[in-house]
Amino acid sequence: MLELYKKKDSLPPSAEREKVEREIAVTDEKIDDIVYWLYGITEEERGIVEGR
Repeated sequence: MLELYKKKDSLPPSAEREKVEREIAVTDEKIDDIVYWLYGITEEERGIVEGR
């Protein structure tokens, strides 16, 4: 994530920067999934945590 943010910050507004931003979003979701799995958080509990 740190490397992705560094890469994003070094790019001017462009299609490449948007691609990196999407990659950050996907990576962030994967990290969330792993953390929820590690702590045994159910889908129902996850909805409460995320305000769904």
